[in-house]
Amino acid sequence: MAKKSKEGLQIAQQLIPPGRQRRIELPVSHLSTGNLIAIPVVAFNGALPGPTVWISAGIHGDELNGIEIVSQVMRRLRPQKMRGAVLCVPVVNVFGYLTQRRYMPDRRDLNRVFPGSARGSMSSRVANLLMEEIVRKCEFGIDLHSGSNNRANMPQVRIGFGDKRSCDLAAKFGAPVVVNARLRDGSLRAVANARGVEVLVYETGETLRFDTEGIRIGVRGTLRVLTELGILESDEDAEPLEEPSWAWESTWVRAEGGGIAHVLVSPGTDVKKGEEVVEIGDIFGRSTTRVKAPFDGLVIGSLVCPLVSRGDALVHLAKVNGSRPHPD
Repeated sequence: MAKKSKEGLQIAQQLIPPGRQRRIELPVSHLSTGNLIAIPVVAFNGALPGPTVWISAGIHGDELNGIEIVSQVMRRLRPQKMRGAVLCVPVVNVFGYLTQRRYMPDRRDLNRVFPGSARGSMSSRVANLLMEEIVRKCEFGIDLHSGSNNRANMPQVRIGFGDKRSCDLAAKFGAPVVVNARLRDGSLRAVANARGVEVLVYETGETLRFDTEGIRIGVRGTLRVLTELGILESDEDAEPLEEPSWAWESTWVRAEGGGIAHVLVSPGTDVKKGEEVVEIGDIFGRSTTRVKAPFDGLVIGSLVCPLVSRGDALVHLAKVNGSRPHPD
């Protein structure tokens, strides 16, 4: 948990007094030019005691929607009126952000190397730095993402349905769908969960593009969660929430052959089993394959580039249920 005292909150040997905010840089490495690369952090320490939460984005350097969400959330935080603390990390993978790439310079996916090591590879060291300076000091986390290269996601929250508080907070977030997502080895969410810290993952849009509506949902959702945790004051004028769709499982429908894919449904569309969702043709104008939905479901993601090979992901389809999970 966060090291707090009457004097303030300590991050990277810097003390943030109650009711104050401070920008902090976590040194990562020097480039060959001698320039320092550091992870930017803005710590907001509330005037009164309360939980400590982190908000992270840019674990994949080309996912810009989360970075913009953190930026807009920070504009709305007033530590003088807060309880607890919020640690904002707008860009974790600074290397990828500068080069507009998903991965780290050592070609590793940063979200598969947690908890990392202080003596490991570059990716491992960045993961370890985030764990030690941010995650281990928090009771809850919000991690922001977009669809990976060539994929676009509708706004969605990803959690495990086995935890009641996660389900309640996911509903408060206000995204149209909540997905029961399995834990992936080496991911920030998996490692934090193993240490008793719940993480809400929010996905929207695609790489290197702003999804305006997804950003709006993400900003309001993040503020709602902070309010529900007691960090922010309640907003009596907040918009009423609709119950999200609950997706107990999901799968990517994949191409059985190569060609040019014409996606017939967009993220957010309900489809029926047997309904055509993608038509694959060739460069000569002939239709070669018609791909059908394997079950009734909600389209929560789709490919962006129409050029496909056998096995490529086409449409992400989720099985939804209107009722909220009720874990013990």
